[in-house]
Amino acid sequence: MSEPSLAEAEQSLGFLLLKKDNLDDAEKHFERAAQLDPKDALNYYGQGLVAISKGGNAGAPVGALDAFEKAAALNPDFAPAWYNLAMIYSQRNETLQKALTDAQRAAALAPGDSGYQLQVAAVLDRLGHPDEARKTAAQVKESASDRATAAKAGDLVARTSRPQPSAVPAPIGNAPAKPSSDSGPRI
Repeated sequence: MSEPSLAEAEQSLGFLLLKKDNLDDAEKHFERAAQLDPKDALNYYGQGLVAISKGGNAGAPVGALDAFEKAAALNPDFAPAWYNLAMIYSQRNETLQKALTDAQRAAALAPGDSGYQLQVAAVLDRLGHPDEARKTAAQVKESASDRATAAKAGDLVARTSRPQPSAVPAPIGNAPAKPSSDSGPRI
């Protein structure tokens, strides 16, 4: 059943409730929106954001991964879906290459977004490419429009400039969700 105008209303309510941290109600509205218009990527994107928010610091639940993959499949030009997929894939060493591919896709789709560029640099660092990570982070540091992203990029430049022991690279930090100092999934 396709009811786009009603689906848009449900979707809007979902995002409003998500912003107010009313996760259970937001989830219900996104699910209803997806039932009404299953071809709208934002319905699944919203479901992914709810799943990540509900997961807290315990890592991304499978529901988030499925939702973001569906959103990216429906709208392959939607950078935030790729960013969030990369964020999820970067949590495990065995999916770091996929994280890099998805982070690069997000950065290519939104080249002016320094948070996406910083995510690429962080994943490169995790993959053991400190020179590429440092170069990318230095570019982010110079071009970032907000201090928090510039500071994170500066930290990454400093960390990759020091000789690294043969241990596993430092875990990736989330790039900012908005041009502010907070971090997490992109809304």
